Amino acid sequence: MDYWWLLWLFGSLVVFVIVIGVIFAIAWTTTSGPATASETFLNDISAGKSDEAYALTSVQFQNATSKQDFNQFVSQNPTFSHISNISFSSRDVKNGLGTLKGTITNSDGTKMPVTVKTVQENGVWKIQYLGLNDEGSSSDGGE
Repeated sequence: MDYWWLLWLFGSLVVFVIVIGVIFAIAWTTTSGPATASETFLNDISAGKSDEAYALTSVQFQNATSKQDFNQFVSQNPTFSHISNISFSSRDVKNGLGTLKGTITNSDGTKMPVTVKTVQENGVWKIQYLGLNDEGSSSDGGE
């Protein structure tokens, strides 16, 4: 019996898996900068390090949102205290702009949808926009 078609099928499957793996790796690498910046930003807020978090925002954000307004936004949203998990289910990066959508989970299990937009400034990813989806609250740097 001729098994060439099984060999061809197996070889095609291996090539398909490799191609999918390469595509996934490229997508993951491309979006890791904005995701890391966003996670650091949110973790700093959760840890009460608002000055450090504010320093991670873009020039446009800082021009539109004073540190005092930022601190007020953070203090009025208890979602930011005690973040236990940050998960981004959607990551998109185009032309130096990143958009991440996901969920913040607090230590008490409360979940909040979040959107973070980032921009690359001098090779560093900075926070351009922060939105809490279910409250319609945002701190957006003029967006």
